[in-house]
Formats: sequence, structure tokens, C-alpha cells
Amino acid sequence: MPGAGVRRFVENEEMFLANYADVFTDAALPDMISRFEASDAVASLLAVPPQSSHHVVEVSEAGMITRVTPVRDLLQWENGGYFVLRPEIFDVLGVGEDLVDDALGRLVPDSRVLAYPHKGFWTAADTVKDRALLEEAYHRAQCPWMLWDPERSGAKADDGEALLGGTA
Repeated sequence: MPGAGVRRFVENEEMFLANYADVFTDAALPDMISRFEASDAVASLLAVPPQSSHHVVEVSEAGMITRVTPVRDLLQWENGGYFVLRPEIFDVLGVGEDLVDDALGRLVPDSRVLAYPHKGFWTAADTVKDRALLEEAYHRAQCPWMLWDPERSGAKADDGEALLGGTA
């Protein structure tokens, strides 16, 4: 993530983008940027529903499970790894610190971090299993993240607005 060495490259920009580079999405990044431009936030992040296939269980004092809830059904969001940032982020991000834990943690109490909720396609590419699933999707031409390639993304001819960054 952005560190002290990056500041000199972006300090004269109104904003800049950063991402974890190991996630795929069909999120409308131009919309995310426009929403950020219209705000006074210092940072914005793509917020996605939890992706886990696990379940959360509630346990009584007697040790009995009282509720089973799929993680995906929780009313929470997780960091999707795409960011729009203003150079002021470096005023709160110290050398060796983490963007999310440290810098955004300092900005949240002052309402300076904007979420861009996205319920569309989002997946991590963290594991061998993730990669295998993505490669399988690629070979089936079911790649919703490839907005620039309608044949691979599975987009229809009338989805032009979505392909150009609009909302579908």
C-alpha cells in the first residue's frame, strides 16, 4: 500500500487509486471515483459482502447452538481491496504503518472514509483454489471482471453502459 516513497509521485494529484492487486471485480470504478470526488473524504474503499462459505454459530451458556447463520447473510461489509485516496492520506499514514488498520482507523472517527458498497462480482485470488476457479471461469468465458472483453465477460451487446463503467 502507499508508503512514504509513493507520496512524491501523487502529492500534486487531486486523487489516486490503489488496490491489493489480488482481487477481481466488476465494480464500476468510474462511479466509485465520481462518488469520492463529490465527497470531502480522504479515502474511499470498495465494500463487499463477506465472501466466506462458513457459518457463524451462536452458543448458549450450556453449550448448545442456538443459531446458525451463513457468513454471507451477515449485515456487514468487508474491505474489497480497491481504494480512491487523496494525497492527504500520507498525513495520517506513518512509515511502516498499514493503510487500513492505522490510517483509515484514524480517519473513521472524523467521518473521512467513504464506502462504495458493491454487491456484484468480487473474488479474491489468494489461494491455489481461488486461482483454479478463476482459470476455470476464464476457460468457460465466464469472466465478469473482464469488462473490457464482452465475449469473455459474458456481457450482452445491450450492456454497453455497464461495459463503459456505468451501472447495470
